[in-house]
Amino acid sequence: MQTLLVRADVRYTRLGVLKAINRMNEQTPAFSVDAIANRMSIGVATVYRHLDALEKNGYLTRQKPVRGCGHKSNIYVITDEGRKILNDDL
Repeated sequence: MQTLLVRADVRYTRLGVLKAINRMNEQTPAFSVDAIANRMSIGVATVYRHLDALEKNGYLTRQKPVRGCGHKSNIYVITDEGRKILNDDL
């Protein structure tokens, strides 16, 4: 049986958010928080809470988009530490 509680600060849903970002980053660097919420069947506010916690713990970084790109949402990038979490879970 696979354990999803890799670390105390990475809960099941946070790991799911990290996995969703990883999959979406493979397709495009820019995606919406709504897309993560829809993919996971959770609320947008919940996704933002998990993104904040993942960033605070060093598992992802939030980058501002380049000006002139149109929609002004953040771009989320998984850090090396975040990749370790994903690799541990595989």
